[in-house]
Amino acid sequence: MRHLVFLLLIALSLPATPVAGAESGAGFTLTSAVPDSAVTSYVRLTLPANADRHLQFRVSNLTDTAATYTAQVTDASTGPEGKITYVPGTPQPSETTRLSHFARLTAPTLSVGAHSTKTVTVRVQVPATGVPGDLLGALYVRRDRQADQAGEGLQNRFAMAVPIHLTGTTPPPARPRLSLKQAKLLSRPTGLAVSALLTNHSPRTFGAITLTTTVTTAAGHQVTRQQLTQAEMAPTSVMPLNLPLAARQLGPGRYTVAVTLRSGRQRYQLRDHFTIKATATAARPGARPTRLGPWMWLSLGLAGVVLLLLLLLWRQHRREATP
Repeated sequence: MRHLVFLLLIALSLPATPVAGAESGAGFTLTSAVPDSAVTSYVRLTLPANADRHLQFRVSNLTDTAATYTAQVTDASTGPEGKITYVPGTPQPSETTRLSHFARLTAPTLSVGAHSTKTVTVRVQVPATGVPGDLLGALYVRRDRQADQAGEGLQNRFAMAVPIHLTGTTPPPARPRLSLKQAKLLSRPTGLAVSALLTNHSPRTFGAITLTTTVTTAAGHQVTRQQLTQAEMAPTSVMPLNLPLAARQLGPGRYTVAVTLRSGRQRYQLRDHFTIKATATAARPGARPTRLGPWMWLSLGLAGVVLLLLLLLWRQHRREATP
């Protein structure tokens, strides 16, 4: 009995064998095969009215196993830090002057064998009125695969994008139309924050932006201030503004969110308001339940077995010691 308990204690002290994880890196490449595009990592074309063009891209699988990929045409968006991104699922304005309204995929899903390459085709159809200014987006390709079956079955997703910038004979508007809406106060465990949506309603890309955002009370007292320099804004896109507040509480009243935007000779002054009826306090972080993994359950089970064996050993020792 003593030898068995000793062996179990040694087994518990050994480190657990790690579960095999996914290999690092995306495991594939995405390049442009458009002949009149200058580089393979970016497509920039000027198309006339009524043009019907097929843009080809290459997906190369660099791994030793076959893989399935999902492709989609995404519209360019503007991140809260003032940088253009191509991630799908971001807020978009109601205007239809976006790349996804003129381009579509002939086959959104493709399977590529190990160390093989296949072609993805994006068809662009320009209406009779031509391309209205800038159309900026990307071909976004995502690879989905299951982790090792010995693991916990997590999905590992890797994605790549090649930007597509289309222009036509119709020049973009000289002055983009901007708006500031949906200003509101957010209560988070990390503190209070003010959010708003800055929207570019025009199909024009512009950069070298200096963006200053302030939040003030009805009396003109400044609550917070944020400034971005060398920012850029995608055409027909929404830029979410997020301004964290240093104070943990904000009293009732009417507040003003003011945006001053400068880009070259262009200058904008935009305002929006929100009202708080009662004192707002930052949300308290809730306690998250602890999730026990399989190795934790195994360790607890072995610990229970050891305790049971120790109890039996103690009872046997008492019987032997009793005259």
